[in-house]
Amino acid sequence: MAEAIGETATVPDGVTRISVNLNAEAADFLRDYTGRTGVSYTEAIRRAIAVFKFVSDSTAVGTDVLVDDGRQLKKLVMVDD
Repeated sequence: MAEAIGETATVPDGVTRISVNLNAEAADFLRDYTGRTGVSYTEAIRRAIAVFKFVSDSTAVGTDVLVDDGRQLKKLVMVDD
């Protein structure tokens, strides 16, 4: 699985530019998501990071994060490598 993060550069407006390699499944999902929602790749990745940060921060302090699919509640678990 390709997960390498390439070089980073800070552009004048304070935004950090990062080059990321994605595996085929992640790239396909990103293309599908941006096509369905009309958001840019940048915005889609910002949203994904915001969700990841929320889950990570919540579970780090012992808060359960639950998903309700209408039939059952599922607990999200963060796995640290």
